[in-house]
Formats: sequence, structure tokens, C-alpha cells
Amino acid sequence: MLSHRHSIFVGVHLLVFVAFSSCGPTSSSRCRSDSDCLDQTFCNGTERCATPETPGADARGCVRSELRCPEGTFCSEALAACRPPCATDPNCDDGRPCNGVELCRPRAAEADSMGCIRGPRPCDTAGCIEIPGPRGTTKASCPPPVCYDFFGGSLNLIVEVPGGYRRAAGGPDYDRDNDSHPSVACGGDDCDDTNPRINPSARDFCDEVDDDCNPCTLGTNERLLPGAGDVDGDGFISSRCRNVVPGGRARPVCQLQDGGMTPASPVRVIDRTTNWLVEGTDCDDQLATVTPLSAEQCNGFDDDCDGLVDETLTRAWYPDLDLDGYGAGAALQSCLAVPGYSTLSNDCDDTNPAVTPGAMVCEPVVTSGNELKICGADGGFSLARCSGQAVCLPQPNGTGVCF
Repeated sequence: MLSHRHSIFVGVHLLVFVAFSSCGPTSSSRCRSDSDCLDQTFCNGTERCATPETPGADARGCVRSELRCPEGTFCSEALAACRPPCATDPNCDDGRPCNGVELCRPRAAEADSMGCIRGPRPCDTAGCIEIPGPRGTTKASCPPPVCYDFFGGSLNLIVEVPGGYRRAAGGPDYDRDNDSHPSVACGGDDCDDTNPRINPSARDFCDEVDDDCNPCTLGTNERLLPGAGDVDGDGFISSRCRNVVPGGRARPVCQLQDGGMTPASPVRVIDRTTNWLVEGTDCDDQLATVTPLSAEQCNGFDDDCDGLVDETLTRAWYPDLDLDGYGAGAALQSCLAVPGYSTLSNDCDDTNPAVTPGAMVCEPVVTSGNELKICGADGGFSLARCSGQAVCLPQPNGTGVCF
């Protein structure tokens, strides 16, 4: 039987042993295979099992190697793969319709590394529900509106019924701005029920407001009235006329009568992250000769509204300081003749009008005294000699002759 003192001594040693054995990673916490290190995340790199002493390893001995996708591709966590940028809108779909429709727009400033932008959300208000569809698809469902109206001196709820809407007892706002056009949210055709000046009966002005609730009309057709969209009458709407279509509404479809949507359309639709922009395509609504269908002319104007002036018609003009018809130096692009410039760039000496391609200039005597240089067709000099016993005689105009 242990004495009381002996039992205390043994207890202290056991306590010390337990304390020291609990320090540092235990064998059970160290990784034994690569699978012990996996974090179920693809794009942060591949995990492998090493030892805690390995540089970069954690306490378990796990080491992560950086993932490097090939040039021109990006890492997709959803697909667990490196893939090229988007080619079509479905390439950008994240399967979450309530956060907005994803569009493939690689040239957009706000595009991500895949070339995608996020379009407007499908619902103006909160409450969007994502409903599973066939073959793994998902669709957004927006909550129905609660519509009210004044009727019979009191507030009445407007409820949806088969074939339309009807008033029901108790509730507020069906035509809030009293312009005789019910709200779109309540089955009507008023796209802004807070402003009586905005409704399908209103005249559209050349501004950034959809006055008549038709995003594809940009300004009145009356050419002589303020707010006209086509002042020069060439059939194309001014690019200064715009309609901003808020998110939550359908993407505008503005087409020609033949159903086509081409660069020559009177208006164009631009996709943006929070809304859509519909604008005209006529870059100069004061000139009927300037339209997206016009041929580019040499006149200093952007005749075809492509953002470029006199493109494909310009040519290089070179400074002609001595006005001998031959130029040299940095070129100026213009389709019109530029005073003091020449289309030729092979002047060997642009300070002497007598020195042009074919002219001879005497060189200082080096050996025999008959050396000269000739201005070539490429604008450079080449060394030559006079034939026989002739020598090069300098002339007053700076050229030379063999005599």
C-alpha cells in the first residue's frame, strides 16, 4: 500500500505526462492521404498530404498547390473546370433566375472574366421565388400585385379573376395618377402609375423618359414639334433620343417591319446591368444624308454613324517643306488634299526643292575626287562615280553634274 506522500508524487508525474502528451499534433490529426486534405473547393488549387514540416504545410501536413488555368480560360467553380469565355447567353446562366438574367457581353466594361454581365432582376419587389423546372431548369416566380382603387367613395381592392380584374371590397390603388390608364402591375397599360403625364395616350418626347409606355418609340413623329425624334426626316431616330427601361420589365424588342434587327434599324437596344437602354441610331439628326445606311464620304463627317470619320477613304500625306511635290517625315491621314503635304514620301532632302528622286549631289572628295550620290526612288541616297575621267561639279542649286 502506497503512503500518502508516495501517492502524491505519482499523481504529479501522471499529470505532467498527460500535459506533455497533449502538446502538438497527435498522430490521429495528421493527414494520411491526399483525401484527408481535400476542402471540396476546386478553384483554390489541389490539396496533397505531406508532413507538418513541409514548407507551406498546415498543422495536419496538408499542402495546397495553386491552380493555374491555361491562358484565355478561367476557373469555373460550378463546373470544377477551366473553361473559355462565354459565347452565348446560356454559357453565363448560374441557375438562379431571381438574381437577374445573365448575358454574354464580353466587350462590356462591367463584364466578368468569363465575359458575362448580370441583367435586371425579374421582380421589382422582394419575394421572387425560384421554381424547379423540367430537365434541371429553374424559373423565377414573382408575387402577384395587390391593387386598389377608389370606387363609390371608398377604397376597394382590385382582384384578378378569369378574363380580367374586378373590384372587391376593402383595399387601396389601381389608377393612382388618375390618368384613366390602370397600372401595368394591375393588368393595365400604364407603365408609371405615379405620373399622369406618362401613359399610352401621351406623346413621346426626345428625352430619356418612356412617355408613351412604348420603349421603342423615341420622340414624336411630328418633325416640326418640340421633342421630335426624326428632325431631318431620313427615317432614323436621333441618337440623343433615349428610353431607359427599368429592371423588372421585359427586355424591349424593337424591330423593323420585316422582323429584322440590324445596324440599320431606327433604334437599338443596349443591355445594361440594372436596366435596358433604347436609343436612336442617327448620329446627326440635322442632316438627312447622315444615317446608318449612308455611304461614307470624304467630307470630315461620320456619314454612316459607325463612330469613324472618312474611314477607308483616307490616305497618307507627308510634310513637303520645300514644296517640290515630294514629302518626308511623319504622315497625316486625310482623304482631302492638305496644303504643304504630298502623297509621296521619297524626298531625299526636304530642304532643297532641286533634290528629288533621280537628282545627283556631289560628295566631298575622298580618294579620286569623282564620288557623288544619287537620290533613289526610296528616298535614300546611294553612292556612285562619274564615268571615265569625268568628275562631279557642284551646281548653284545644290545638285551636281558629271563633267
